[in-house]
Amino acid sequence: VRIMIAVAGADRVTDIREFRTAEHIVQSDRRLRAVKPETYKSIVKAQARIVDADLATAVGSLKTLLRTTGERQRAYAIARRMAQSDGTPGKKETAVLAAIAKSLRIEPGDTDASPT
Repeated sequence: VRIMIAVAGADRVTDIREFRTAEHIVQSDRRLRAVKPETYKSIVKAQARIVDADLATAVGSLKTLLRTTGERQRAYAIARRMAQSDGTPGKKETAVLAAIAKSLRIEPGDTDASPT
């Protein structure tokens, strides 16, 4: 959720295509799909506050939240999908993607992990 918010909000405008992509990712994810809507809404609000307060720290902490290579690759694939959902990623989205890749210790574009 934090990654989707960070990438979608990078340019401070959330396009309807980004919203739909996030919705599809949530519906496709077994763990997120099981979360009750009111609980998910609380999670989104909390993660948005974290991202808004300090993007660098929010992104930097991903390496401790996502411990396995598979989790990190999947998370980065989600980030790429979010960035590409409204067309070509802009400069700010590209910068957030680079920060996510650095935090997750992944080479940008180095993963073919399915985001769903």
